[in-house]
Amino acid sequence: MTDQITLKNNGFMLSFDYDPEKVAMLKSMIPYTDRKWVAGQRVWMVDTRHSETLRKIFPDAVIPQTDAKKTVEERTLTLKYLGNTKDRGDGDRSAMGFWEGGWNVVFAESILRQWFEGVDLTNPSGATTFYGTLGVMRGATKDEIKNGYRRLAKQWHPDVCSELNAKEVFLKIKQAYETLSDEGKKARYDVGLLLTKPSDETKLSSAYGYRSPFRCGFVTCTGMMVIDKFVVTKILKWDDITNDQGQSLVTSWVMGEDKPREKWV
Repeated sequence: MTDQITLKNNGFMLSFDYDPEKVAMLKSMIPYTDRKWVAGQRVWMVDTRHSETLRKIFPDAVIPQTDAKKTVEERTLTLKYLGNTKDRGDGDRSAMGFWEGGWNVVFAESILRQWFEGVDLTNPSGATTFYGTLGVMRGATKDEIKNGYRRLAKQWHPDVCSELNAKEVFLKIKQAYETLSDEGKKARYDVGLLLTKPSDETKLSSAYGYRSPFRCGFVTCTGMMVIDKFVVTKILKWDDITNDQGQSLVTSWVMGEDKPREKWV
C-alpha cells in the first residue's frame, strides 16, 4: 500500500502499511489531542494543522490542501467526570473529560490551574494551595470560601464518593476550610504564600498529575473541535449539576467500570 492522506471529518485520514518508525514519529511530533488511531478502520486521524509535519513523515504522499484554521466557540458541557492530568507523551499535561458518552473533551493542566488556582501557569509544577483545594480564587470572600467548602465537601464525602482517595481528599478540604475560614490562620497562610518561591513548591507527582477539585459539572467554556474531541481553551463558568429536587450530582470512577457512577445528594 502506498501512503495515502485524505480529508475526512475536518481532519487528515492516514492509510499506510505499518511502519514502526513512522508511528513513532507521529506520536512524538504530533500532540496526543491532535491524533487518533481508529482501530476499526486501521487508519490514523490527524488534525489539519499538522500538514507540514506530515510532509516530513510521509514525503512521498500528497497532502490535500485545506484551511487549517479552527473556529473557537463557546459551549456549556455537561461534564460527567474529569480525570487527573497526565503527560500524553508529547510534553503536554492534560485531563480527559467524560462528555456525551465518552472521553470527548480535553482540559490542559494550565487551563484548569488558571481557573481553580487563579494563576497563569504555562508549565504548571507547583503545589495546590488551600484556595485551589476549595476551588476558589485567592482573595475570595468569607462567603465564597464557605460556599466552596460546602460544594467540595458534598462532592468528596466518603459516604457518597467512591473514589479510592475520597477520605484523604475530604480531610484536605476540611483542613483548607479550617485555615481559610479563620481570619488569623488565613492571614498567616497568605503571608506564607507570598514568601514561598516557585523552587520551594512541592512538585506534582508524575504518576498522578493535577486533580481538579470538581469531577463533574456544567462547564461553560470556549474551545474547538479537534478530530472528535472538544479541546477547551478557556473556562468561563463551572456550576454543579442539579436536579429538580435541589440535589447535586456526585460522580465517581471505579476501576474496571466503563462509565462513572452517579449519585444525587
